[in-house]
Amino acid sequence: GEAQVFDFSTMVRKAVVVGINYVSNGRMLRGACADAYSWEQLLAGDLGFAPSRIRTLTDEDREGFARQGPPENLPTHEAIVTALEWLVDGVMPGDVIVFVFAGFATQVLDPMKHDKEPVDTGLAPSDFREFDYLVPYRILSDEFVHEIFAKVPPRTLITCIFDTCHSTNLVRTGVRWDSQSPGRIVHNIPLPIRDAPEEFDSRTWVRNQHVHAIPRRLPFEPQRPLWSHATGCLQQRVTRDLANVGVFVFSACSDQQTALEAVIHERPTGVLSYCLRTALALVGKRVTYSELFAKSVEIVSEMRKRMPFMDQNFQLTFNENAQPDSSVFLNESSTQGLRGR
Repeated sequence: GEAQVFDFSTMVRKAVVVGINYVSNGRMLRGACADAYSWEQLLAGDLGFAPSRIRTLTDEDREGFARQGPPENLPTHEAIVTALEWLVDGVMPGDVIVFVFAGFATQVLDPMKHDKEPVDTGLAPSDFREFDYLVPYRILSDEFVHEIFAKVPPRTLITCIFDTCHSTNLVRTGVRWDSQSPGRIVHNIPLPIRDAPEEFDSRTWVRNQHVHAIPRRLPFEPQRPLWSHATGCLQQRVTRDLANVGVFVFSACSDQQTALEAVIHERPTGVLSYCLRTALALVGKRVTYSELFAKSVEIVSEMRKRMPFMDQNFQLTFNENAQPDSSVFLNESSTQGLRGR
């Protein structure tokens, strides 16, 4: 069909930013909320998002105290679901939406699956320990995250920044760039259960305590309850593809590695968030996705001199409709070249 010409002045840009230090669980992280506030400031500042179009959910305020206020501003399961539904609601072709998550992710054990099936992963909200149907299972599953973004119309630009572990397949994309293998393009497919790591290299944080390194991964793996299978069968869920939109996902590491939080310049922060924000400060906002990824990899390579046991390698995943070499980061003009039916 003919290429659609957009009036960029009418395009909408929306963002949901989530940072969780798990204050109610003993403050398991230190820098995730600060990362969220930094991303909020960057989006509303240099990147030009209207503050009214940004929803930020954290469990600490800007001074580092437990956040008080309306429940919709806290990163509970219900509030994150509501925020993501707001993010995709009313989106039109040519719009730009962003989801930033700093906190814990996890693999989810599933006794009903055989070892050749994909391992389940998910994001941990602040109330992940609370019970539903006699089982503590409030994980935001990869299935749920993908289906949220499958609701948007063709020619939408979707960008996710997951400063956590186990996040390369939270949104189903077909292509992956692994910074461990520069120039190599691989198919982005979920790990089968038989290949999922049962243990991770603890040296990545234990031997990086000079920067107070903490893994951004739940310290245990929750088990998917049987009732969730019954619910899925009743819903007859079918995973929809994202062929007609542009999707870019920055992930802190591959599924076998550990995403770290560390004290950098006297401030706890996620390594991915720090490198992306630093890269944007160095190269400016008119940068393509591939240029931003390359610059952030260059920065983290320098950090390895101080953190020699860090095993995380940044990942950039995208669908076949996306164009990382020509698409400008979070810019409406990048939707012009997207194919759509």
